[in-house]
Parts: sequence; C-alpha cells; structure tokens
Amino acid sequence: MAKKNGRVLFIVLVFGITVVGCRVNKLDGTWIGEGNVEGVEIKYNNGNYEVSYSIIGFYTGLVSKGIYTIKGDEITQTLTHYNGNSLNRRSSSTKFDESRWYTKEEILSKGENYDSNFKPYSIKYSINGNTVTFTYDDGETEIYTKKQKETSQKNAGKGSEKSHRIVGTWVNDTYTYVFNADGSGTCFDGSSTLVFKYSLTVSDGITMEGNGPREAVNAYGQIAFSPDGKTLTLLTNGISRGSYKKK
Repeated sequence: MAKKNGRVLFIVLVFGITVVGCRVNKLDGTWIGEGNVEGVEIKYNNGNYEVSYSIIGFYTGLVSKGIYTIKGDEITQTLTHYNGNSLNRRSSSTKFDESRWYTKEEILSKGENYDSNFKPYSIKYSINGNTVTFTYDDGETEIYTKKQKETSQKNAGKGSEKSHRIVGTWVNDTYTYVFNADGSGTCFDGSSTLVFKYSLTVSDGITMEGNGPREAVNAYGQIAFSPDGKTLTLLTNGISRGSYKKK
C-alpha cells in the first residue's frame, strides 16, 4: 500500500501475519496492484510477506518485507527489512549489496536514516472474492487482485511485468514526448528533437537528462496523471513542462 501525500510504497508495503482465521487464508497468495499501485506485487505465505515491483522502465525487483497483525477489519503493519536493490534507488551516496536484505539497524550503520519508515502503521482492509481493498482514513483506496496459479511451467512468469504508465507517446499543441520502456525518450517541438534519458521515483518524481540542438538539459520535478491515465502533467523545472494527452 502507498501512503498518501509523499508516503511512498517502499514504506507501507509491509506484511506478515501472526493470527489465525478465515481472513488469513484468503490473504495467502500473490496479489497484483491495480490503478495507482499497478505493477506492485505482494506475496503472502503463512505469516510472511514479500513485496516487489514489476514495472518496465521504472524498477523491477524486491522492495521490502515485514510483519503485520489483524484486528477486525484493520491491519497494523511493521516494516522489518528493505532489499539492497531498492535501497540503492533511494540513496545516491551509499552502496548496498543488492543480493541481501537490510534491517533498520544495518541501514543506520551505513549513515542512512529511514527510522520513521519502520514504525507500525494501521489501515482498514476488506476482501471480496479475488480482490483486496485497502482504505485510508481520508477515503483513498488501493486495490489488489489475487494472481491465479500458472497452469504450466512454460507460462510461469509470463506477462508478470508491466510498463510504467508514462511509457508511450504524449502530445499537446506544441510538443510531442515519447517515453520508452528502457528509460530513453525524445521531445519534438516541430523542428528539432531533444534526446534524453529519464528515471522515476516511487513518489512520482522524474529526472530527465539529455542534449538538445542548443544546450544540454538537466530537468527534474514531479509528474501527475489524470484519474483515467490519459493526461500527463510535467511539473519539472524545464523540458517543456505542461499537460499532454496520450496518443
């Protein structure tokens, strides 16, 4: 689950279980995020969880794990570990081993302070068939659908990765943006083309670096999407900020 207003997915997607009941059995399995959490995958297995991203052009790999308890229709989650790969995306100064998990104490020993991320967090949830819905105090929801078991080894893992929703062609009256799944892109103004590389953060931040016909560009800021995903707004310090429609 993602926390609203800057509360990032890395912090809140933390699960495990210590109680017994029908809801526990329903949570066991793999859940795939929809909408604003598309590409997020949560695996529950008899009291343990594992969170990963499968978003081409953004991040594919393990993120975090932890424990949770259930009381009625409320889950209280506590993060216990970050994966080294995901930590390297959060820190530009500290190098973490991408093959292992890190506790809060180990992260602090490397000079990085994510102490507040490890505090317990409670949220309402409900299960309806193969769908679980998490609801925040302000009414915002996140929805996950249970992944069905593969019928054969040949199909295992097939189609599990999804492109980030920014991937594609976006246009307005002046500019045409193309964001590719490999992190490359172009911006065409009708007469010349800027070629750039871009990277995204889980809190909808974006950085674009490239060379245009007149100067080098280093832009950063935020991105925003309309609820239907058909309008992209670039809130950057450069490179043709504004709103664009998906072509």
